[in-house]
Amino acid sequence: MELFADLKARRIGDILTIKLNESTAASKNAETKTSKATAVANTGPTIFGKTITTKGVPILNTSMTGSDSFDGAGAVTQSNSPRGQPHRDRDRRAGQRQFGGAG
Repeated sequence: MELFADLKARRIGDILTIKLNESTAASKNAETKTSKATAVANTGPTIFGKTITTKGVPILNTSMTGSDSFDGAGAVTQSNSPRGQPHRDRDRRAGQRQFGGAG
């Protein structure tokens, strides 16, 4: 082992670990609006072409109305920012240079 040595990887077989910094972001917005209106008018039965009445007012005519509506909204945001820094370590047991490592 050399007394003075530079730990830079420069020989064939030197181990290098290159760590990349990554930053991602995502967002999504959604909005929904829907509505429905319904109307039904039903005339009553007729006898000889005339509707059934009581005192001149039709008694079997019906009508219905209805409506529905829905408004909804949602939002999702995600952010990811893993970071790292260069790391080099020397394997003292074998006396060999190692760059990188898990740490």
